[in-house]
Amino acid sequence: MLSTSKIRIDLAAIEQNMHVLRDGVGEHCQLCPVIKADAYGLGACRIAPVLCHSGADMLAVFSPAQAIDLTRHVNRPVLVLMPIETKEALEPLRPLLVSGRLQLVVHGVSHMASLEQIASRLGVVVPVHLEIDTGMSRGGASLQESPQVLEQIARSRWIRLSGIMTHLASAADDEVACDRQMDAFDVFCSTHQALIPPECVVHLTNTFALLRHKRFHKSMARFGLAWAGFGFDDEEQPHQLDSSRLRPVFTWESSIIHVKTIRKGEQVGYGGGWIAGRDSVIGLVPVGYADGYPRGTFGGRDGPVAHVRIKLLSDGSGLHRHAPVIGAVNMDQIIIDLTDLAELAHQPRGGVGTGVELISNDADAPNSLWLMARGAGMSPHELLCRLNPRIPRIIEQQTRSTFVSEPIEFKA
Repeated sequence: MLSTSKIRIDLAAIEQNMHVLRDGVGEHCQLCPVIKADAYGLGACRIAPVLCHSGADMLAVFSPAQAIDLTRHVNRPVLVLMPIETKEALEPLRPLLVSGRLQLVVHGVSHMASLEQIASRLGVVVPVHLEIDTGMSRGGASLQESPQVLEQIARSRWIRLSGIMTHLASAADDEVACDRQMDAFDVFCSTHQALIPPECVVHLTNTFALLRHKRFHKSMARFGLAWAGFGFDDEEQPHQLDSSRLRPVFTWESSIIHVKTIRKGEQVGYGGGWIAGRDSVIGLVPVGYADGYPRGTFGGRDGPVAHVRIKLLSDGSGLHRHAPVIGAVNMDQIIIDLTDLAELAHQPRGGVGTGVELISNDADAPNSLWLMARGAGMSPHELLCRLNPRIPRIIEQQTRSTFVSEPIEFKA
């Protein structure tokens, strides 16, 4: 089937990122990449083996279905973050629980009672991580009920405590809030240390807390965006791990399918949202909001402008120019302004067929994931997850010799 765009996934970049993170946290801190939502749409079953080969000690997903699919491809333990409260949901997981390849999260007193009853009926010991709600106010047991949950686990024949965790709510932009949550978490763990076995893993990081300071690492670092090569958008945020060494792992590509000239004053797109200020050359790229290209805040007269990167040469010499997206984003096409790209006149068919990067793997490019997400008013996670599954994912595998992972240390 012919496709109008493709997403290239660089497995060597994933490996690079895992080495950077391992260097940053040290050998005594476990790594737990989070690959929810099919690894943000990049394909968990193709990404997970690379993460494990590159040093992941555990993987985290949201749902039981995601875990079952994943365990067919990897032999690391998988942590299911979603509360599971019924025998029907837990029964298909029994072989994985017996083998120790699956661990669950317990979210409160009543949830713990349900899990214990189900485990007893299935005749299987269930390893769990107790999630403590220190300020996210989403899942997890409150600080007030968490001691009771620990006592329930300690008395239970069917539930074994394998981890204790919390979830930071504002790690991307509020270090004070991170410290407040971590302090509450630390006080809880210290107060109830007698009920927490020494082999329990302790974890609270996300990508941003991991990058901020080693005090957040505990005995396991849990992170999502970092394995995909994305750190802080705002480098002014205090952080000790150099996120510039992370390599974005994907590129979204298409091509120009039509080129035309319009006169000064002509309107472009639905609603005439862009008016040519000069005689202009415009190009058509066959992707739109149905593919996941963001719309709504780009391309107007006064708003932010999205860009694409034009591959002027296909011989590997790497000559690129950027072109703005103009007019409204359509269901399956966008329009770009090629007027300043005189080089296209020398391309075959006036530029038709020329490659276009919609989202670049160059973190400094104007069409990087972070800048595209910011311009569209969404998080990078959201934009990445919105890319339509129908877009082919193309795997690129380089050898480890093609990159160098230099040891790094956190500042004192």
